[in-house]
Amino acid sequence: MTDNDNVNLEQTPPVPSGRNNNAWLVRLGEEARLDGYVLTIDFGSSNLRGIQTEDAMLVTEKRDGKFTVIGVGRVFRKRCMVDMLLIEQRTTNFK
Repeated sequence: MTDNDNVNLEQTPPVPSGRNNNAWLVRLGEEARLDGYVLTIDFGSSNLRGIQTEDAMLVTEKRDGKFTVIGVGRVFRKRCMVDMLLIEQRTTNFK
């Protein structure tokens, strides 16, 4: 018997905070903009309370009619304003 025999592959390992992370797909456009490491999302049409620190983000942009991945990252800090959400993230940009 090896150590791997006791591993439950269906169990997601918890993050240090003790909760499981979410992953989000972000399509840049009129309602979502990326400026360096800050993602701004207009709050009017979206309910984004579920986004938490350490969640993953896959950032896409429409190019030639197709959405292309331009970055991946984790939420570092989330700030809500009256009509928008600012997310500071640790991101790898592919632009």
